[in-house]
Amino acid sequence: MNTCCNTQYNHTFGMRKAQKEMERYLKRGPKKSTRWLLEPVLERVNEGDSVLDIGGGVGALLLELQKLSIGDSYYMDISESYTAVFLQEVCEKSLKHKINIHAGDFTEKHHLIPQADIVTLDKVLCCYQDFNHLLTLSLHKTRKMLAYTVPDNVWWVHSINRLQTSLKGLFTRQLVTYVHPIDKMEAVAVAQGFHKVFQKKHTGWLTVVYCKD
Repeated sequence: MNTCCNTQYNHTFGMRKAQKEMERYLKRGPKKSTRWLLEPVLERVNEGDSVLDIGGGVGALLLELQKLSIGDSYYMDISESYTAVFLQEVCEKSLKHKINIHAGDFTEKHHLIPQADIVTLDKVLCCYQDFNHLLTLSLHKTRKMLAYTVPDNVWWVHSINRLQTSLKGLFTRQLVTYVHPIDKMEAVAVAQGFHKVFQKKHTGWLTVVYCKD
């Protein structure tokens, strides 16, 4: 991803926001979208499973899964601030030997991370215009299961997103988000040998889980 886009990510997901989100997680637990992903993942995770969280934010999903007997954990986020805040929390919890932390754009640095049993993307695909590339790379990294939460592809979500995009256009450093076609994302997963095992709608969002055939 080019420098301009990296700047937009780091501006949108800066240190102040990262610190506030970590404080909220430590006081109140995972945010809604993380809980949406955790629920179906927890129903299917096995002892010793390795997990890769792409666009992991403050790392709430991995920190919650660390309460179980999971295997190796991998984290990657494009935001330097979120990565730093997560690393600090991992060190304070003495989990550095259990969680491998990588900073950067997964589409550029995916080769640094080995395959994992489970791959998660919590509101990440909507940050990329080329969802096909990111989703395909993510599917290549999982041995068993992939789970994501994305904006629901309905008219009123499109309307809100268009309005937000217009407003963000006034500020060049703001990150633009996308509402991708659900059927095309599913087609990418099916083409890679996966089948859908879980789908649940939330207000304006959709959580989906795929397992490998």
